[in-house]
Amino acid sequence: MRWKICAALAATVAIAWSAHAADLRQLVQETQHISGDSGQITMVWWMPQAFWDQNLTASGVSPEEKAQVLKVLQDYTLFALLRAKVGASGLTNVSSKEDLLKNARFEIDGQTVAPFTSASLPPVAAKLLGELEPGLARSMGQVGESMQIVAYPSMKDGRPLLDPKGHGLLQYTLYGKTYFWRLPLATLLPPKVDRATHEEFPGNFEFNPYTGARLSSGR
Repeated sequence: MRWKICAALAATVAIAWSAHAADLRQLVQETQHISGDSGQITMVWWMPQAFWDQNLTASGVSPEEKAQVLKVLQDYTLFALLRAKVGASGLTNVSSKEDLLKNARFEIDGQTVAPFTSASLPPVAAKLLGELEPGLARSMGQVGESMQIVAYPSMKDGRPLLDPKGHGLLQYTLYGKTYFWRLPLATLLPPKVDRATHEEFPGNFEFNPYTGARLSSGR
């Protein structure tokens, strides 16, 4: 059963990467940052629990397998990191996980959160996440092979450190460049509407950016 779950996890990332469905594409766009400079590419991709929930459904796994995966992942905030040179032959000089973590800092509302080490992860989670990276390589080729999955705690003293549908600020600094996510994630909320103009805006908007009018939930 476990290998099927690992395969399902890899499949969900492949689905999201190819982004066949509009809602999956929007979620990926909102949670993934990619920057390039001097022939070098850097990617920081936050994979919240909602990402796995939606994409496991899209991948067609059974409800039982989906529940198993989400139960394991609920205690972790996962990032996929990539840093490499881009050339005619593809990606070269790919950064190792060790080097990435030496140059990384994750903050929630200004508080630094330390990553799990391989030794501190529970065995079930370590195996699941350890088999995800080879699955990415099989599903996504060189890009997936070059990505490193890093796990951070999602809970502290029995309470969630963040809520993708709530308010907050996530910052991830990698090699001196900081990437931001201002919560809530618009993709996870219903759209907002200006009742006067009938214009529709992302769900995390409070006001019409053109008129200043307060927006309402729902159509």
